[in-house]
Amino acid sequence: MKVIINKLIKRKIIFTVISLIVGLQLFSQISLSKKDSLLNELMFQSDTLKSNIYSQLAYLYLDSSGNKAVNFSELALKYATNSNNKNDIAYSHIMIGSSFLAKSDYAKALDEFEKAELFAKSENNAYQLHTIYNNIGIIHKIGENYELALKYYNKALYNADICNDLHSVIQTYNNIGNIYVTIDDLNSGLKYYKIAIEKCESSDEFCPHLPLIYNNIGYVNFINNNNSLAMKSYSQAYHILDSIGNNYAMAVILNNQAEILIKEKKYEDAEKLIFKADSLHNTMGYNDSRQNLYYTSFQLYKNSGQYLKALSFLELHHQLKDSIYSIELAEKLTEIETKYELDKVKLQNKTKDFQINQQKHINIALTIIIFTFTILIIFLIYIFKQRVKLNRALKLTNKQLKEKSKEILSNLTYARKIQLNLMGDKQNTQNLNYFVFDKPLSIVGGDFYLIRKKANKTYIALADSTGHGISGGFLSVLGVEFLSQAIELFSSTSDVLNYLNNKFYTYITSSNDLGNESMCISLICVSNNKVEYAGSKQKIWHYCSETNEIIEYKTSSQIIGLTADNTFTENKINIKPKDKIYLSSDGFPDQFDKTNQNKYKYNRFRSLLLGLSSKDFNNSSKILQNELQSWRGDTEQTDDILVIGINFS
Repeated sequence: MKVIINKLIKRKIIFTVISLIVGLQLFSQISLSKKDSLLNELMFQSDTLKSNIYSQLAYLYLDSSGNKAVNFSELALKYATNSNNKNDIAYSHIMIGSSFLAKSDYAKALDEFEKAELFAKSENNAYQLHTIYNNIGIIHKIGENYELALKYYNKALYNADICNDLHSVIQTYNNIGNIYVTIDDLNSGLKYYKIAIEKCESSDEFCPHLPLIYNNIGYVNFINNNNSLAMKSYSQAYHILDSIGNNYAMAVILNNQAEILIKEKKYEDAEKLIFKADSLHNTMGYNDSRQNLYYTSFQLYKNSGQYLKALSFLELHHQLKDSIYSIELAEKLTEIETKYELDKVKLQNKTKDFQINQQKHINIALTIIIFTFTILIIFLIYIFKQRVKLNRALKLTNKQLKEKSKEILSNLTYARKIQLNLMGDKQNTQNLNYFVFDKPLSIVGGDFYLIRKKANKTYIALADSTGHGISGGFLSVLGVEFLSQAIELFSSTSDVLNYLNNKFYTYITSSNDLGNESMCISLICVSNNKVEYAGSKQKIWHYCSETNEIIEYKTSSQIIGLTADNTFTENKINIKPKDKIYLSSDGFPDQFDKTNQNKYKYNRFRSLLLGLSSKDFNNSSKILQNELQSWRGDTEQTDDILVIGINFS
């Protein structure tokens, strides 16, 4: 099986091959009628054959959202285990692993493939071993462990040769070539692509991998600036795809060729290819390819100076991108409908079994009912006598629970006061015009802030510890303590975070009794309207009063406390009078709306901050509270929420 993946490029599509994963839309689409047929077949097949049917259903649902593929795979494993069929057991584990791989759950996928390997080896099943090793190679490639990926691809190639499966041999050569291209060893990549082409051409039958490999060769030549060779390879791929009527892949190739022509400033020729690709899109509905085409059109008209046209295609690109969410939602609804049909089939099976055995068990059921009724009558008197005693005990227990709940609430409230007292520094920051919007999920929280004044500098931090509630509160207290120590010892924000990271790792992460606790943080240092900052996995928002816009600054991708000796960098923000700086955890953007389906997200949050910046700064917390209440309605809060704003007069 095959899927289109590549981390090296944002829009240009590289074709690679994955065994038993998502069916590649370039060459086939699976109809809903096939799924219905298999579901109906389950009603009439013996248990020994159901494992294979459930595996087929899992395969059909690999490219869908939800857990349908996993559930079907586990049912396949259940029936294969009951039948003690090792080949079916191995295949079931492969399908479970493939399901987790399609859901990007790589640890579980790897575990299932390793289980499958044991059974496949015991049966000397070279075809299954090829599939297993190929998928393990893919997991290591995704994890950027390219040495291990090559090791398993070579093991896959060995087993593909054993079972004389030419297509598997070709796909593995292509995968090995992709690894070398990924690590920038382009010559080795081309070498394996050419071997794959030779294997394709040596076969009398049509090889579906051939246009994919030509496309890969075209891409390598493109990044090597060998535009003529790239165009030639793309043309070879296009010719083959045209012969089999694959409009989707033809449109992708045309888009790739247009990018080369744009690079060479041959704008008229590029426009012709884009029009041709668009005409192919009119015969199908692949939004991802059309979205790429719109972006290429934007590049064409921008580079050729036709800015109005460029803007129109950029708008089309964004509109289509937004519509993809609606399509995914429709797919989820389809899955729900399919689940209903499956449950319906199960119910029909149970009803049929019940009808067959109904007459046999009716007398037994009546006897049990009469016996049970008699026992109930005997115990009724006993229960009645115990009721008064039980009610007294329940009243006493309820009273004790209320007192205990009140005590816990009181302790949590006091703990919150301690937490707030540790975080702020009201006495030394009277000259700093700021607000704090703090709404922990469970009275105390993992989100915390810290304001400290040191000489003529004021340090303001906003951090998000793992978890919330009591556990998050404890981590926040430790975070405040470590951060306070760091500020006393260092002046640079980067040095402060380096110290905080090592402290957190030493005392928390490396402990045998604690989990992988971590922290994300933004830290700014204000001195005479100058701002220096460093951070971990958070965004800093700067309202520029001159341009009336929100500028977003991303911080380091490293997370506090996961590993020792991380290095964080310090940056500066040019601040002018009336500018504002906002710090925020991910709590506000992650809140669900009234329907409990949509998150607030960062784009909407950014717009909120822009509107907030033009209003009375002293009312900022109230405005944020009103917006949050309007968005959430009665939906429960899902995480700690913390926002800090600083106004520079």
